[in-house]
Amino acid sequence: MPATAAPGTPPPATQSPAPTGAVADGWRELGSGMWLQEDPFAVAAAVDQPQFDELWDRLAQQPPTPAVDFERELVLFLGMSGSSSCPERLVRLLVDEAAGRVHGDWAAQPPAQPCTDDLQAQGVLLAVDRSLLPEGPFLFSLRDEPICPECPDRPDQVVVEPAR
Repeated sequence: MPATAAPGTPPPATQSPAPTGAVADGWRELGSGMWLQEDPFAVAAAVDQPQFDELWDRLAQQPPTPAVDFERELVLFLGMSGSSSCPERLVRLLVDEAAGRVHGDWAAQPPAQPCTDDLQAQGVLLAVDRSLLPEGPFLFSLRDEPICPECPDRPDQVVVEPAR
């Protein structure tokens, strides 16, 4: 079994290059292989630069933060963790404007070998075009269904107030 990073000590993330314009699906990746220090299954959002600086720090990343145009974009973090030999990847963000919900749609990558029993950061940090998201407050979730529906504290869901 491969070595595992202890929860709370995320590995260095890979950072995407500076923005170059519009991208498919209305979002661009700012970093991957991340998780929040507090929880390996969590979401977070930043609607302005101070919130993004705070989130970047909570993700244990070194400054500077990647460039984001907060007039047109907001930042969403989907903190996924799983087996290093059977990683999942974010396929798309699903937006239900009527219900005021946004969540990740994930796909497992076919394993070349049996899945290992380890927990590796697979989270992604995105800059998302505001025009694709609900205008008012919305519930942002890691997946369609909560990771732990009976838990009183649900780090995999957060209400986002997109107003600038």
